[in-house]
Formats: sequence, structure tokens, C-alpha cells
Amino acid sequence: MQRIAGTIGTTDEMLQSRRQKLLQLSCLAMWCGLLVAGLWPFNFFPGNKVEWLGGKNGIHFGGDGQIYGSVPWNVSEVRPDSSPSDSFSVEIWLQPDKVCGCLGTIFSTYDPARPENFVLDQSIGDLVVRGHFRDHKDHLGFRSLYLDDVFQKGRSRFVTITSGQQGTTIYLEGVRSRFYPYALEADSLSGRLLAGHSAAGSNAWAGTLLGLAIYNRVLTAEEVSGHYKAWSEASTAELAAEKGIAVLYPFDERTGGLVRNHVAAMPDFVIPGRFYILHRTFLVLPSKFQRSDWDDAAVNILGFVPFGLLISAYFGGIAQLPRWQSLFLTILVGGITSLFIEFIQAYLPTRDSSLLDLINNTLGTTLGAMMFGTIGRVRSIFAGDPSS
Repeated sequence: MQRIAGTIGTTDEMLQSRRQKLLQLSCLAMWCGLLVAGLWPFNFFPGNKVEWLGGKNGIHFGGDGQIYGSVPWNVSEVRPDSSPSDSFSVEIWLQPDKVCGCLGTIFSTYDPARPENFVLDQSIGDLVVRGHFRDHKDHLGFRSLYLDDVFQKGRSRFVTITSGQQGTTIYLEGVRSRFYPYALEADSLSGRLLAGHSAAGSNAWAGTLLGLAIYNRVLTAEEVSGHYKAWSEASTAELAAEKGIAVLYPFDERTGGLVRNHVAAMPDFVIPGRFYILHRTFLVLPSKFQRSDWDDAAVNILGFVPFGLLISAYFGGIAQLPRWQSLFLTILVGGITSLFIEFIQAYLPTRDSSLLDLINNTLGTTLGAMMFGTIGRVRSIFAGDPSS
């Protein structure tokens, strides 16, 4: 009998040891799985998804692609007498690949001291003009101006934006579409020009740029209409002699790593071989919550619940720690793991470092740890343990 009891005891110990090893391996596998899911595809130097159209003028962005000014520029370099009352006009001819719920940055100016000077975005089918605007009371603030239902899949649009003391006007195909009583700040179009992507590494845009021009004055309605005709007829050479023109990119090189500015000595666009982030950001909150943010929150929370459950089982089962210590350490491990992922994501050009993800991942870990504690208490109750 004593020998049988010893054999049973040894068997129980072996089973217990196997359970512990299985739990340890499960924790390690779950931790590695979270790292893979958070950092995949581990590409710190992705290719730049930009290519010439080849047979005609234009350059295509395939998402996670960008071109940027070879050097920063300032409007005062074009007109030395520039002042806070300066006026601007931007002409851009483009064709989006798709119309979806994500936000894509078509064109922007980048200044490290103020990353968002002037931004043109595509939001589903809407055009969004973002920048520092002054109202009629001379109050300066960062605003977003929307023009609905501009974009359709596969349809090219010629957009003209003029801004001066009287306000900002948007034209489509040379026809006035909307007026806003806000004026762009004088330095809005100064900095490094960037197309196809935001400087912070988010908001990739997929589509084709067919032309871009910037003027340091407000174009009249007649000029806007005439310029649209010139672009449509590929007569951009005459635009280079226009008064106040600062940059002119007809994208007519069709090959190579530069997009030439056809006006004076202003900067060319560089087409880098690799895509990288000009302005790295760490633990950023979205400026405006979208449907995709809520979907991501659900995925991040649910993804870390099993991790919290397993880690809590390890601390409470194998380490035999008190419940409050097990809960605290589980949340700490989950938080550190998420923080590590978000830190590395700041250096991955195709990923974003998000404070919202860190919060949701830690919340998921907490829920998993609480679930394990609840399961343990329920089992104790059914087992008749009075200490539960």
C-alpha cells in the first residue's frame, strides 16, 4: 500500500509539473504571438510605393509611398515683401485609386516645429483642407474645411484652393464650389513639401498626381478657369510665366528619382527608394475618433484578454502569489509588453504608435486577470472552501 501511495504521489507530481510547463509555454507562446501581431511585418526599411505612369505625365502612389521637397522653402524667398496679409493659391490635379473610410494625406507642408502647417486630405469621398486659419476677428486656430463628395474611384479632379484676407475658396474643374470666411496664415505653405503621405507616418494615400502648382497670390475666377484649361490641354509651359507662381510640377519626367520644379530655383521633389517617417511620433491619440478606432479598440482589448488570463494563472497557480499581487503583476506585464510594442512601432514606417492602443491592451490584460480571479473564486465556492 505504501508503495502504491508513493507511485500515485509521484504520478501526481509529474502531472503537476507537466501542467506547469504547459502553462509556461502557453504564456511564452501568447507573448510571442502578441509581439508578432503588433510588429508584423518587421519591415523597418520598406520600399517606397511610388512609380511613374510611364506613357504619360503623372506619378502614382500605391499607399505607404511619398515624395518630398529636396529642401525646405519659404514664401518670402519667392516674394521678399511677404507679410502676414499674404495670399496663396494651390492647384492640384489628382485621381484617387479608391474611396474608403480611411484618411489619406494627398499633399502637405512639413515644418518640424509645427508638423501640420497645411494639409490636403481625402476622407472617404470628401476633400479636407486643414491648416492654421484666421477668422474675421483675426483669431488664429487650426481648422478643417470640408468639401463633400469630391472624389470618386477612378475619376480625376482638378482642385484649386485660393486663400487671402477675404477668405478661402475651393474650385473644382475651374468652377467655384464653396467659400469659407477663414484665411490661411502667412507661413502655412512654408516648409518641406510632402505628397502621398503625412509626415507622421500615418494617413497613406493611394492615387495618381497629375499636376501641382502653388502661387503667392489669390487667383481670380477667370484665372482659375483658364489654368484648368491649360492643364487639361497640357499647356503648362505658359503657366511658368504666370505672375506670383512659386512651384510648378507637371510630373512630366516619366522616369528617375526627381520631380523637377519648372519655376526658378525652388525645390524639386525627391523620390526616395525607401519609405521612412519624417516626423516620428510616440503614443499619439487620434485627433478625431473614427469608426476604425472603435474597431481597433475591440481587437486590442480582446487580443490581450487571453494573455491576462494566462499570466494571471501563472502568478496565481505556479507562483502561488496572493490574488492582489497576481492581479498587479499581470497588469504590469501586460502594460510593459504593450508599451514595448508601441515604442518599436514608432520606428516602423508602416505602423503607428498609439496611446489608445496602449490603454486598450492594458485594459484587455486587466479583464483577463479579473476573469481568472473570478473563475478561481467560483471554483472555490463549489469546492466548499469557506475562505473564498
